[in-house]
Amino acid sequence: MAVGVHCIMISKKGKRKIIFRGQTFYWYIKKDEVGYPCVFVFSEDKRLRLKAPLIDSEAIGGPVDAADLLKVHFGARG
Repeated sequence: MAVGVHCIMISKKGKRKIIFRGQTFYWYIKKDEVGYPCVFVFSEDKRLRLKAPLIDSEAIGGPVDAADLLKVHFGARG
């Protein structure tokens, strides 16, 4: 492992799969360290990790939230 590279263990078990632009990603909903519900998305190789709060804390997140987060991320990159 290269110096300065952080290895974060993320298990795919119990996560939902979504295919976005031909790539496989996994997502799940969990409260963050402050207690707000967030959608977490990570790539199959785990190099990309995204997190965003759910807009409506009463709403149940789903694949639409995960896809929206990916659209924002990749849209910002052209």
